[in-house]
Order: sequence, then C-alpha cells, then structure tokens
Amino acid sequence: MRSHEARRLRRLYPSLAPAIVANIPLDAYQRRQLPRVRQQLDKLHQLFDALLNAKEIDTTAIEKMSRSIATFSDLERVLSGRPLPGTNRPSASNKQQVSMAAVPLVSVAPIAPEPEPLAISATP
Repeated sequence: MRSHEARRLRRLYPSLAPAIVANIPLDAYQRRQLPRVRQQLDKLHQLFDALLNAKEIDTTAIEKMSRSIATFSDLERVLSGRPLPGTNRPSASNKQQVSMAAVPLVSVAPIAPEPEPLAISATP
C-alpha cells in the first residue's frame, strides 16, 4: 500500500488506522523474505546467547553480533510493514485544541462591591 493510499484510508476511517498499518498486503518478495529473515534472527539470538555464556568473553564478537541483530531486526520491521516508533502522528481529533474564538466572553461581576464615598461633614 502506498503512503498516499494509507493517509486517505486513515482520513476516511480513523478508527481503523492501526489495523490499516498492520494489515498491509505483502508482495511475493516480502512473503518469501520475511520468514527467512525471522529464521536468521532466531539463529543470531542463539549465537549471541552462546557468546554471552562462554567462559571467555570476546567483546568484538559480541559487538559484531549485536550489530547484525540490529540490522536484521530493522530489516524484519521493514518487511513486516511496521513503522518506526514515533512516526505515526496523532490524528487531528486527538489534539483537542481549543481556539480563543470558541471561548465565549463572559462578564465577571466584581468580587467585592465598590465602597461608597465617605460623607465628610463640615463642623467648625
């Protein structure tokens, strides 16, 4: 599904937006490659566990293995159609912005009544 199609569907059906992203139809290449990548990820995790449980820890091997796991994880994310965290923006209905034009102007009565002026009498 193209990005403009996904945006159009999100506008038309906002309640289905997460389902639209999750149910993107896979083409033949993705259907063939996704199981392979996931299988390779499982093997890499097993090798990584073996490296961590070894008597002598080889830090360069652990570094290379963790980089390859990150690379395959990113490839798996792309093939399965999941977006990067934070790339889905909230819809306009979730923002709940209130403009000042929508707020009615209300006259507020003073809290305390104004004092009356003192009457001063002129006594000699």
